[in-house]
Amino acid sequence: MHLTALARRKFDMGPRRRFRSPGTRIGALWAALTVLTALDASAGEPAADEGRPWARVVALLQYLGSDYPAAVASGDTFELDEQAQLMNEVMKSTEALGEKARAVLPRLRAVQQRVEQREDPAGVARDARALAEVLMAKVGLKAAPPHPPNVSKGESLFSQRCAACHGAGGKGDGPAAAGLKPAPADLTSQAVRAELTAYRVFNTVSFGVLNTPMPAFHDLSADERWDVAFYVLSLTHPKCDGLPVPTTLERLASKTDAQLAREHGPAALACLRKSVPEAVAVQAVRVAEQRVREALAAAQAGALERTREVLLDTYIFEIESVEPLMWSRDAELVRQIELQWASARAATGVGPAETAVELKKISALLVRARKVVESRLVTVTTR
Repeated sequence: MHLTALARRKFDMGPRRRFRSPGTRIGALWAALTVLTALDASAGEPAADEGRPWARVVALLQYLGSDYPAAVASGDTFELDEQAQLMNEVMKSTEALGEKARAVLPRLRAVQQRVEQREDPAGVARDARALAEVLMAKVGLKAAPPHPPNVSKGESLFSQRCAACHGAGGKGDGPAAAGLKPAPADLTSQAVRAELTAYRVFNTVSFGVLNTPMPAFHDLSADERWDVAFYVLSLTHPKCDGLPVPTTLERLASKTDAQLAREHGPAALACLRKSVPEAVAVQAVRVAEQRVREALAAAQAGALERTREVLLDTYIFEIESVEPLMWSRDAELVRQIELQWASARAATGVGPAETAVELKKISALLVRARKVVESRLVTVTTR
């Protein structure tokens, strides 16, 4: 469990806290105390992110796959040399990953040869993206955050940390942009948007871009980097005047605007990009239902510590993200879920049978919750 990140998320929920009523404080207090207890037990330096070197290679390949075709088309020697240096860094970094990455090295060398010869832009782009996916699969890297990001907070962070170069509207015209080479990307341009995903923005903010003024923002938490990434994807879209179609967080993070438009229709894009928690609400409740079944199985096996862990994760990752949506429709249901979650948590201190009874009550409430969030979504068709 990433408890430090969870605690930050729990106590920094931003605007969505305005949806909470005094009646929800019991459940919130339980979750807050649980997180604090866990933090006390795990105090000290955070464990190193073993996936970080792999994520860096993925980010480099994403950048190569996106920018190499444009470099070839331009014929600019500086740009083409940069792509060759980038590919050299990919090779060096992949070799450093060890035996687990060895199988992909021949395929990477084949890509490197084409980059050095400045040929086959479409093939290099295709293979770079495919190899990024292979590396992600090898260590289980996820192309999505663990919970819905806060797009409003992302806007604030973008204004504070990115607008100086990229401009307040993301057009690459910030006051510090003059003289930078290459110039900051226009994040609203059609060419950039065609390749842009929230996952790619997250990686760019995490690792920077080699041989450019774009730095890595190591001081931002992973949650904050995802907040910025999803805000960037919301640029160019008008205000969401309706309700989003249901989808998954991974699809919102890994798909371009064009891909989402093909799946759901252009009319759906604004709400998918601007109203992320609502868009993933149905999936969040379904995941919560599955996790409660896992908790029940653990309780029936006598593994009550595992039951407590699953309950904590599920409440913070899934339930918190859909509470604002449910609150506006069925405030009493939200109160019942929070109280029942607290009852299940308390029951783990009594015994497996008592815990199982409380978990089954949660399952029944989640069935109701799923119907509530489903009623808040619409189906948008392409005209």
